[in-house]
Amino acid sequence: LGRFSMSLVNEFKVYPTLVLVVASAITFLVLLGAHFAAKLKRQGEAGTESP
Repeated sequence: LGRFSMSLVNEFKVYPTLVLVVASAITFLVLLGAHFAAKLKRQGEAGTESP
C-alpha cells in the first residue's frame, strides 16, 4: 500500500507538468498558425511575392 501511494504521488507530480507542457505546445502551435496565416494573407494581398 505504501508503494502504491508513493507511485500515486509521483503521478500527481508528473501530471501538472505534462498539462503545462501540452498547454505550452498548443499555445505555440496556435501562435505559429496565426503568424503563417497573417503572412499568407499579406502575400495574397500583395500579389507579387510567391511562397
